[in-house]
Amino acid sequence: MSVGANGFKRVIQGEPVDTVVDKHCILCLFEGLIYFAIFSASVTIYDLLTRLGSSSQGRRSAERKRTT
Repeated sequence: MSVGANGFKRVIQGEPVDTVVDKHCILCLFEGLIYFAIFSASVTIYDLLTRLGSSSQGRRSAERKRTT
């Protein structure tokens, strides 16, 4: 920390900006993680639903083959 007036100004003006930037970056990271989690969860749910749908259709066609 410099003792001069310019040094004090720089430190006083720099600290709030640094904390705001740090908080903003942390929020951006969390926002990105949340979007990624929602996207991956929706893809997983869609994959599970399509697997369940195809497996139930497979069972139905197998039952039809047995009855004929």
